Amino acid sequence: MDSGHVNGRRQVAHGLALSVVLLGTLAYYVASRQGTASAMNQSPPRDALAAVESTAPSAAVPDPNPAHTLRHSGFAPSVERWRSMSREATWTAQQATGVSLDEDILLALVAVESGGKPAARSPRGAVGLVQVEPATFEELRSRYHQLLAGQSLEQPHVNLLAGALYVADCTRVLGADLADPDDLALVLHAYNIGPRAVAEWRDNGSWLDQTERGAQLEDGLPPETVEYATRIMVAINSARI
Repeated sequence: MDSGHVNGRRQVAHGLALSVVLLGTLAYYVASRQGTASAMNQSPPRDALAAVESTAPSAAVPDPNPAHTLRHSGFAPSVERWRSMSREATWTAQQATGVSLDEDILLALVAVESGGKPAARSPRGAVGLVQVEPATFEELRSRYHQLLAGQSLEQPHVNLLAGALYVADCTRVLGADLADPDDLALVLHAYNIGPRAVAEWRDNGSWLDQTERGAQLEDGLPPETVEYATRIMVAINSARI
């Protein structure tokens, strides 16, 4: 066989081999494209969905108390900032006294007494967010030693707790129902001038006003006490609109 024929057959063989390679490559390309399209049309596996779902933001947990969910607060931001701390204070007071106290009552005291300013001071020496007098705080500390021992009335959370405990004490002394507006007004009168004075006035029509100038029997509650209770009740109602 001469060299020309050999070279010609080699060229044909090389051409066939190259064609096979090209056809194989083309077939692989087409198959891979079809596989990608098929994969894109398929639902992702559950493991993949779980991974995506685990990174998605979770929905807010609803407040278990329906009253909180329905409430549209009318308190100013300077008062609303103390809501979570007030909620904790009222819960602690309930555990200690058995009196269920709505946090809006405490926040209304904050609104009227201090406007949300923790450093507020009154001319009579009342301190803090709910304006608790030091003498009243000492009485509370003697009754609730485990809660208030070593605490300072100037600390906002302690001040709110002292206020909640005092409201609870006034409620118990008067046998009041805080859900009753008339009873709530009595408790707020008591917060201002003391539960014993208000109990005397309710039961006897008069009360003994004891001051530095002496003791005087009064037939009616002081106008400023009545106005004080009214302002707080207006603030509570505004918060629940």
